[in-house]
Amino acid sequence: MSNDAIADYFYRRELDELLKFIQSNKTNFPGSYFIEEAAKEKFYTSSLNELSKSLMPLYFILSRKEYNNWDKHICNVMNIVLMDENYDSIIPYDLNFDIIGKIEIYKQA
Repeated sequence: MSNDAIADYFYRRELDELLKFIQSNKTNFPGSYFIEEAAKEKFYTSSLNELSKSLMPLYFILSRKEYNNWDKHICNVMNIVLMDENYDSIIPYDLNFDIIGKIEIYKQA
């Protein structure tokens, strides 16, 4: 198997796992979503903990590890947790890869 085929296999498997996770957590993933593989060079890890210049983070991250967020100030990238529909318990994020997302709101003309 070539390296490209191995990369495609792992990406396909991860995508399938992510879609299954989204389907089982519809409360946390309402509406439409767009999934694409991000090139690491486009996501600057050095800016993970820089303070946000707006009232909201630029990106949200689901990860099994906690990123340091400077004593919980609003940073460019913030960890989030998923809650059940009653906000009683945390839904464990148990995938072996991180998800970095950005909320975008579209307005119809």
